[in-house]
Amino acid sequence: ALVENKEGEYFYKARDLRWAPEVDGEILINDSALTTPLQPGHYTIVPSAFKDNILLAKVLSPF
Repeated sequence: ALVENKEGEYFYKARDLRWAPEVDGEILINDSALTTPLQPGHYTIVPSAFKDNILLAKVLSPF
């Protein structure tokens, strides 16, 4: 996934590498389990939930 920026107080906004910006959905990554802030870039993620057409995920490692 491509992490783009911080979305609100508790989440990072990301998207699948195959998704077009502003067209496809978004992925929100909860930062509560992170020990260091994420920098924009590519990361391996695992989905944790799907709610209201938004995929929630956790970061496993840098891509």
